Amino acid sequence: MQDKLTSAEAEAFFERDEEEAEGLTEEEFAEALGMVLEESGADEVFGDRLAVSSTRSFRDVGMLTMNAGVVARTSDGPEWQLTVVRSKGPGG
Repeated sequence: MQDKLTSAEAEAFFERDEEEAEGLTEEEFAEALGMVLEESGADEVFGDRLAVSSTRSFRDVGMLTMNAGVVARTSDGPEWQLTVVRSKGPGG
């Protein structure tokens, strides 16, 4: 996962048509989740405890798992691991 995506890259990612979005992989969904976490503005509502300072994919951090996911670090130091598992296929 990149350190930061430009707003144009993020916009292009989310502008995929509905049919293509149904075919998202777990890795793509995890990447999108990381972008949402970093740009959510949750710190404005909940304070600095929820300010996500960085996200990295499980693959990027060398997580020993076959699952896709995101490691999110909050500004006060803790890391959170979010595992992404697709439970149903397109249209299902």
